[in-house]
Amino acid sequence: MCHQGVSAKILVGFIVGASALAVGKAATSKRSAEPPPVVERKVKEKPWLGKEAAAQVVSEGGAMGPLFDGFDLGGAPPDAKHRALIAEFARKNDVTIDLDVRGGVLQSVRFEVSYGGCCGYEAADLFARRIGRPFNGGGCFGEKEWLNDWAASPGDGTRLRAKVDVNTVTLRWDAELTVPELLARADGVIGRPADAIGRRAGDRWISLERGKFLLEQPYPFEGLDSWTRATRSFDLGFHLGVADNRVTSVAFALRADDLAEKTLIPQLAAHWGAATKQGDAWTWTKVDRTITAQLGDRSGTLEIALRDR
Repeated sequence: MCHQGVSAKILVGFIVGASALAVGKAATSKRSAEPPPVVERKVKEKPWLGKEAAAQVVSEGGAMGPLFDGFDLGGAPPDAKHRALIAEFARKNDVTIDLDVRGGVLQSVRFEVSYGGCCGYEAADLFARRIGRPFNGGGCFGEKEWLNDWAASPGDGTRLRAKVDVNTVTLRWDAELTVPELLARADGVIGRPADAIGRRAGDRWISLERGKFLLEQPYPFEGLDSWTRATRSFDLGFHLGVADNRVTSVAFALRADDLAEKTLIPQLAAHWGAATKQGDAWTWTKVDRTITAQLGDRSGTLEIALRDR
């Protein structure tokens, strides 16, 4: 009897212990299946380019700011000390500043800033407006349509090329061309390999359609008295016709301020010699090319085309 009582007690204890162990395992399994608590971490946004810092780069009219004082586009590049100062400014303000130096000459200056966070596009818009972002419409012509892509002459001898892409503003300054310099560039492009021109031009070379390209030039092709300030591609540079990788034609719009015969024709004649006039068209015929200038009261074009030989 005693042995049976002891065995019963042992059996009961074993069952109770096993049950407790099963319950404990179930509880542990339930706790391990629960996901860990989510801890929200706020990401600290990078500070935006402040107004005072922006004023060091570009003035309200779009001219190059005090950061670039002491050197000129088309001249000698800044010395090592000035370059280090520009590099430190770019690092400190989280912007990009590139100096394009070729052949010992400072060709252009490129600046880019991106505004982060939820409202970066608003900061980009504000910055662009402060430096003279143009628009269409307004007043009697309906709501303003702010342009995302434009060119301007700030009046400091440079030509500004500006773009706004959502929260990013990109600026590039080149030395503004004179009319004789513009004619020399146009004359120098005709007949050359298109791929070589494109490689050298970089982002200034833009494909428009099959066999048509835009080669941007730092020249004020559009007059200030235009009805619209929209920068169509014809107002930005040379329109090139290309066949078999060869530039066969160069065309561009003439600025309204340069259309007067007494100022423009002498400059064209100085470059190409005497012309033949018929109506509003002036024509120069050379061994390998024909130059035609169409001059109206408020608009004009010039085209250089290879001759069939």
